[in-house]
Amino acid sequence: MKKTIKINLNGIIFNIDDDAYEKLKSYLDTISRYFSNKQESKEIIDDIEARIAELFQEKVSAENQ
Repeated sequence: MKKTIKINLNGIIFNIDDDAYEKLKSYLDTISRYFSNKQESKEIIDDIEARIAELFQEKVSAENQ
C-alpha cells in the first residue's frame, strides 16, 4: 500500500500518493523557476495551479477522494 499525502491546490484538498506528489512538486517547482523573472509570475503560477485543481476535480469522484 502506498503512502498518501493530502495537498491543497487552489483551496481544494486532494489526497494523492507519494509518487504523484513528487512529480507534481517537481513540475510546480520547474514552472516557478521558469516564470520567476516575469512580472506577473505569481498570477501565472496561481492560474496553472487552479487549472490543475480543475483537472483533478474532473478525475476524482467523491467516492475516490
